[in-house]
Amino acid sequence: MRTPRPPALAAALALALGAAYALAACGTGGEATALAADSGWTYVGDEACASCHADLYTDYHRTGMGRSVSVFDPESAPEQFGAEGASPQVCADDGYCYVAFVRGDSLFQRETRPDTPDWERVYPASHVVGSGNATRSYLMSVGEADSTAAYVTEMPLTWYVERGLLDLSPGYDQRNQRFERPIALECMTCHNAQPEHATSQNAYGEIPLGISCERCHGPGSAHVAAFDAGGAPEDPLIVNPARLGADLELDVCQQC
Repeated sequence: MRTPRPPALAAALALALGAAYALAACGTGGEATALAADSGWTYVGDEACASCHADLYTDYHRTGMGRSVSVFDPESAPEQFGAEGASPQVCADDGYCYVAFVRGDSLFQRETRPDTPDWERVYPASHVVGSGNATRSYLMSVGEADSTAAYVTEMPLTWYVERGLLDLSPGYDQRNQRFERPIALECMTCHNAQPEHATSQNAYGEIPLGISCERCHGPGSAHVAAFDAGGAPEDPLIVNPARLGADLELDVCQQC
């Protein structure tokens, strides 16, 4: 996960996609451009896309982006463990050591210290980040931020596909943040769809599973409403990056 940058993600999204909406609306008399600025447009989820774009929906959810966040599944997980069902121990420079293991349907990570025999912390992973094409990192939910949300942090070990092993998560060899690296909104929304975000930087309600169609096409509520009302196939109320000029197409990608 990257260190969060200062600019607000919502503002960046509005600027990048706002320009794209404007271009997509060329030739419509400007009405769609005005509608694009309507703050009432909302995210509707990929299932709403599937009703008209079933093939695209299915194909997209087979891609790395569509599988960017998941719940650990021991039946399909690529991670490999030793004869005792645990990964080899990995130690950080600060003396804390880690192993991963599976119990039931969940992956756990355990922290110990060789110089402190009674020291142990064990937590289950709530989500896997990464399609498995390159890496698979793990998130955990910590307590409750309020009645509807929990704090989400990264775990110390990551599965590296080419190396075929679990090792310290990116950056942990420089600074071991143990189980406390916060997954801020900018981290979450570059690796995933828009989540239910609470007031704290890393507190979330429901966490989506995978980067959504709307991450690149923009919020789809107006698009869906227009089609439900018999709208034309060439709908200017949604961004199609393939129809944008190179600069605006890159702006959509450069949200991350």
